[in-house]
Amino acid sequence: MVFEEIPQEKVFEGTSKDIKARIEQSIHGLCSQPDRGMCLNLQGRLVLVSCKDAVPVYKEVMFVHNNLKDQLFSLSDESVGTKRIIDLLAVLVTSKENSVFVIDEIDRSLHPQLTLHFVENFLKLAKQRNIQLIVTTHESHLLDLNLVRQDEILFVEKDFTGASMIFPFDKFKERFDKRIEKAYLDGWYGAIPLFDTFFMPEEE
Repeated sequence: MVFEEIPQEKVFEGTSKDIKARIEQSIHGLCSQPDRGMCLNLQGRLVLVSCKDAVPVYKEVMFVHNNLKDQLFSLSDESVGTKRIIDLLAVLVTSKENSVFVIDEIDRSLHPQLTLHFVENFLKLAKQRNIQLIVTTHESHLLDLNLVRQDEILFVEKDFTGASMIFPFDKFKERFDKRIEKAYLDGWYGAIPLFDTFFMPEEE
C-alpha cells in the first residue's frame, strides 16, 4: 500500500453537502484531541485523516500490484475480498480496551486460509488486550480445538418448523485432541444442511 496526501476538495468529491458537513464536524472534534485519527470510505476512496497543528491532513490509501509502483489503484478498483479484509482490519488495529466485536459471516468473500489467519491474529491480540470477537460463519476450518476452546463453539440448527436452535459444542464432551472439522462435516454434531431433494425442478 502507498499513502498519497490529497487536498480536502478531492476527498469530498461527489459527496453530498449534508454528509460533508457531518464529517467535517467530526474531524473538527478529532483535531481538538491529540494522537487521534479517522478512516473514511468515500466514493470508492479509502482516506486516512490525521491532524497536524490542529489542521486535518488527508492521505488516500492506494494499492500496488506486482510491485509496479508507477501504477496505483484506489479501493474501488480492488476485489470484493480485498475490500472485505480492509474492513476487518479495523478490528485488529483498535486501541479500545473492553471492546466486543460482532461480525456476521466473517468468511464472506475471503479465502478459507485468510479467514483462519485473521482469527489467529485476533486471538494473539486478545492475549494483550481485553477484547472479544463473536462471529457467525460457515467456514469449517475454524472448527479446530487447537484454535478455539470447546466452550467457544456454538452450533445453529433449524428445526422442522424452520426455527433456529442454538446449542453449545461442549455438550458432546469430545477429546481435546479430536479433529472435529471432519466429524462435523460428516454430520456427527448436526447443524449441517440436509438435501432431501435437488434444487432444480423435476421434469414432468
